[in-house]
Parts: sequence; C-alpha cells; structure tokens
Amino acid sequence: MAVTTDTYLFSMRPKILLSDGVINRTGVYPESINVFVAGGSVKLTIIDDTILTTPTWQDSGSLTQFDTAATGYAGGTKFKTFYVGPGATTINLENFYETNDEGYHVLADATDTYRFTLVATKLDGTSVTVMANLNYKELI
Repeated sequence: MAVTTDTYLFSMRPKILLSDGVINRTGVYPESINVFVAGGSVKLTIIDDTILTTPTWQDSGSLTQFDTAATGYAGGTKFKTFYVGPGATTINLENFYETNDEGYHVLADATDTYRFTLVATKLDGTSVTVMANLNYKELI
C-alpha cells in the first residue's frame, strides 16, 4: 500500500457471534507485526477502538475479522508507535498485551468489540510502500 500521512492499513476485531449464534467470548492477544517497507521510513501507530468509515469486515477463518477497505477512521486511543526503516521488520508486541488481562474482545452486552487498527505515516522518501500482517493468539 502506498503511504502518505496517516494511511490506514488494516483493523482486526473479534467476531461478535460465532457460527452457531453464540456470543464470542474469546480474547485476542496480538503477538507481533511483520512489516515490509520500501522507498523510505514510516511511523506505525496502533490505535485502539477507532470508528471506521465504511469497513468491509472479512472473516479470518478463525474467531476474528479483518478490514482493509475502510475509507477513513476517527477517534480511538493511540496505543503504541514504532519507527520502521526500509526492509523487513518484526515488531514484538507480547510485552504490551498481557494474556487474560489486555487484548481485544466482544463487549459484555455483545453490541460491539474492541478493535486493533494499524496506521502508517511516511517519514521520508518520495514513494513509500508498506505491507504488514498481524500475528495473534486466541484464548477461549
């Protein structure tokens, strides 16, 4: 994805309902982000609980959903920021998400979920491209 200023990369959330209609009570804990950057350096920001504009949630084949199509985002809380140069980088997130304490889950009333959003900002270079994926564990 070509990056300029605060370019939305993706969001992840737990599914609200499982395939049998039961509320999903799984906790999702990010473990790492694998990033490839070409053409310059970027600032990556994890934002918790953004409101997305026109998201298209896709099933991950597991207990989560991902969106890469939102046309915008607003609000949320900036959680962590990382600076990444050109090349391949793995960012370890395990120290930031304590298992069974912090993570992403469905709200108690099952009306919404907590969301993980990743945003990139170009720091240098004329044409910067970023590819990223999130590795996480699900605890039932």
